[in-house]
Amino acid sequence: LPTEAEWEHAALGYVGNNIGDNHEERKIYPWNGSGLRNGTKQNQGQMMANFKRGRGDNMGVAGSLNDEADITSPVRSYWPNDYGLYNMAGNVSEWIYDWHLAEFYLFSSKRNPTGPQKGQYKVIRGGNWRNNAEDVKMAYRNATIPSIRKKTLGFRCAQSKGNSPSKYPILN
Repeated sequence: LPTEAEWEHAALGYVGNNIGDNHEERKIYPWNGSGLRNGTKQNQGQMMANFKRGRGDNMGVAGSLNDEADITSPVRSYWPNDYGLYNMAGNVSEWIYDWHLAEFYLFSSKRNPTGPQKGQYKVIRGGNWRNNAEDVKMAYRNATIPSIRKKTLGFRCAQSKGNSPSKYPILN
């Protein structure tokens, strides 16, 4: 599993927003802009992630899927971020390697922070299909006990930079 710092770096995908090592524009979601709908001419108005738009709204109205899913959706149902990663917001929340400490960011290093070495809860990031728009923002974090299983919770494998893709193939 990725550490929380690794997950956030991957989720934000700052390829198009960097000037050297600095981020030109802070992102709210894995995509550019502050909206939840696609702003390009070709896909204007389509939802950017699988999440709950309103109270009880997992699908839309009158049988019309407004986000193309009533529960989880196939991986490539929405657009990838600048790193080519899909579903970094919405669909399923993701387990993180780090243990949760509510006030962690008040005391941690600002550069490449490493989470606590032990705890009762593991960090969860990314929001899911049952969350609202606030909970799929990149700043949102949650936690739960490691033994819990939910249909809204999954994981994403990570590998060290030095590992050869031919030795460790990436599955689609």
